[in-house]
Amino acid sequence: TQYSAVPVGLTVGDALELLRNEDSMEESNLLFVVDSAGRLDGAIPLARLLGRPLTTPLSELSLDTLIQGTADMDEAQVIELFDKYNLLCLPVVDEEGMLLGAVMAHEVISLLREQGR
Repeated sequence: TQYSAVPVGLTVGDALELLRNEDSMEESNLLFVVDSAGRLDGAIPLARLLGRPLTTPLSELSLDTLIQGTADMDEAQVIELFDKYNLLCLPVVDEEGMLLGAVMAHEVISLLREQGR
């Protein structure tokens, strides 16, 4: 699934400029922040960018608790995370914390429909 990630150290203005022409934000409500090696460093709800001064560091807007999945999780574990935390988007990382992708709520809903739940 499409998602957007920006490097650590940016401001709201920097992030908005990078996102201006990205189609991937149509599916996600989160902006992922990655370090120079590509490891997931944080997530910011897009709504937090709105109305902030352009000079605001993204680090001030990151979620306090970052819920993430791992590449080796099975479907039941992913569904459980979405249910428990009422997620719209779940970042997926490898064993080293590298951002691999994201699972969106609509994908989980489709999976549940296929399973007849």
